Amino acid sequence: MYNKKRKIGFFSITKKMWKNNAEGIEGEYPFFELKELITFINELDENERNYDLKGYKTCSLMSVSLKEIENAIIFTGVFKSAQYRYRPSLWDTKTNEERPNPKKINEGEKEKTHFAVKITEDEVFFVLETNGNGISITNVICYLKSFHIKYLTSIDKKQNSSIQYTKIARGDFLEVLGNLKRTKVAEVYLNKSLLGGDGLNFSNRTYGLQRNVVLTLKAEKNQSFTETVIDIFNKFNKQEIKDSISKIRIQGKNEDNEDTILDTSFMEKIEYIDVSINQSTGEVETIEMLTFLKSFLDNL
Repeated sequence: MYNKKRKIGFFSITKKMWKNNAEGIEGEYPFFELKELITFINELDENERNYDLKGYKTCSLMSVSLKEIENAIIFTGVFKSAQYRYRPSLWDTKTNEERPNPKKINEGEKEKTHFAVKITEDEVFFVLETNGNGISITNVICYLKSFHIKYLTSIDKKQNSSIQYTKIARGDFLEVLGNLKRTKVAEVYLNKSLLGGDGLNFSNRTYGLQRNVVLTLKAEKNQSFTETVIDIFNKFNKQEIKDSISKIRIQGKNEDNEDTILDTSFMEKIEYIDVSINQSTGEVETIEMLTFLKSFLDNL
């Protein structure tokens, strides 16, 4: 059986609150409403799920499944897309014969793009198959934005935020961190038991609190504090406090001045997988691909 190599992208889905919104909050937050939005789209008629991208290309949510586990919600699914208004003659490379293309002008070869989502109490992770013929994370966000407006209308709510994504870098954490052009925000996830420790000396009555307490460090305007984060990371790796700090998450700018997130949860992730293909159609096997994507979610 033949295989295809696929690159897997890791992203965080957030919402940026608009100024002077009715909820009175500003800033960027995890887009926890993704569960309701995907459910809404999945319940639409198939013809109502289509969204036109640029360049005579259309995409649609083809299928999705939901599973709720302890402290998390898992989605796996498939987008379909097709490029149309292009139907040149077909060329048989064995016989060198050509014949008119029987496709209609609005038809195109269906391309599948697989994805997986994990919604935790802190984060909305989005794992996406990167396929040049399929759809990109930018296309996915455009799709979600369009249907988010329809979803809000259906529940009689006004829009007060915009959906965004951020790339999550993988590989050697310190190496990637050292290559950041600027470190803007660091979030240190601490065990709530530290609130009653000698350092903070707060109340030990932490019942009702989530397990993790997030310490947020922010750089002064136009400043960076990468060295400080490296010190924190080195502490994180010391055995005696591994149970105190569960993870570190950094927001910054990479060498191309793009927004980047570094997360210790992704230190051991691989970037490519080999997936079996259907020998009749050349498509990757969906069940196998989704199994790979779900395995990535296990470590988030």
